[in-house]
Amino acid sequence: MESKHPENSNNAMHKPEFIYVGEEYIESEPKGEYRQEDFYESFSQLHDIKPTIAVRVACLIGSMLVFLLSLFMAACVLVSCIFVVGTLGLNQYCKIVLARHWIRFKNFFVIAGGTFVGVFSPLFGLGIVILYFMLKGQGKDQFFSSFMERHVHRG
Repeated sequence: MESKHPENSNNAMHKPEFIYVGEEYIESEPKGEYRQEDFYESFSQLHDIKPTIAVRVACLIGSMLVFLLSLFMAACVLVSCIFVVGTLGLNQYCKIVLARHWIRFKNFFVIAGGTFVGVFSPLFGLGIVILYFMLKGQGKDQFFSSFMERHVHRG
C-alpha cells in the first residue's frame, strides 16, 4: 500500500532545524561535527592537566579517613540491623535509623572508593564521586544545605 503523501514515503520523521521559544532561538540539534570536535578538545584539555603530588597525597589521606568512617558506619548498620531484627521490624524508629545509616554507609563507601582512585587519577576519581551524587539526585546545593540544616544550629 502506497502512501498518499509523497513526503511521508520515506519513513523518517522530519525534524526542524531550529525552534523558537518565546523570543529565544534554540537550535534543534547541534551539528555532529561540533559535538565531536568539542568532545575531543575537552578530552585533550583534561588529559593535559597534570595534578601535583599534593593532590594525590590529599586523595590518599582522604581515602584512608573516609574508609575508616565507612567502617564505623558499617558497624552502625550492623548494630541497627540487630535492633531491627530484635524488635521483629515492628519499631519504626529503628527502621528509620537503619535506613539513614545504610545511606550514609553507601555514601562514605563511594567517596572512599573515588578518592582511592583519585590517588592514581585525581580527575577520574573525583569525577566518580560527583557522578554518583548527581545520578543519585543530590546536587551540591542540596547536599550542603541538608548538612547545614542538620548540623548547624542557629541561635
